[in-house]
Amino acid sequence: MKSCGNCGRANEDASELCGECRTSFSKETDSGTMRDDLSDSFRQPLPSPVKWTLWLVAWVVVVLATISNDPEQLRGALAFPVGFYGLLPAETSILFAWFGAWCAVVGGWMIYGWLTIAMQLARELRTFSVCYLLFCVLLILNVAGCRHLIETASRIH
Repeated sequence: MKSCGNCGRANEDASELCGECRTSFSKETDSGTMRDDLSDSFRQPLPSPVKWTLWLVAWVVVVLATISNDPEQLRGALAFPVGFYGLLPAETSILFAWFGAWCAVVGGWMIYGWLTIAMQLARELRTFSVCYLLFCVLLILNVAGCRHLIETASRIH
């Protein structure tokens, strides 16, 4: 006896269709196999050189996004995580960036370090993908925040 993957009814082994819902067993097997293949591909390990290449590409994009606005901004690269404060309202972001810059710098670089380690230690593509997506989203938010902080600070006379 084999059970239908769609409705769960028990059917004879020789049946081509489910006696209840008329689902084809060959279609069910094919789609199940495809689903299993896709699921298995996310469980495959990702080679370390590929991980490092993707990590480097993300940082190159950050540098290009930064210098596209003003190449002089690269001088403040070590303070890059302060950009998280730029996501706050204008007046608040400048105050936080001014008084809490070292907390943001240290904490921000620690977050990027932890995510880098998590990406490199990830054994499955799925785990790496989640870490990498989070890493890229934080980089994008940080670049946007840096731009906002610089624009806000340039209006102060």
